[in-house]
Amino acid sequence: MMNTNNTYFDNLYRLGCEYEAARAERQTRKQQIIDTRDWDSAELKAW
Repeated sequence: MMNTNNTYFDNLYRLGCEYEAARAERQTRKQQIIDTRDWDSAELKAW
């Protein structure tokens, strides 16, 4: 029988969700820099 309260996999799932949320936030920030400053900007290079 499988234990449905497996904390190891719950933790992996939580970490994956947090990573994907942070990744989406970083992509949004990168796109904002590209839209306002252009691809060759110092801000984008620092990002």
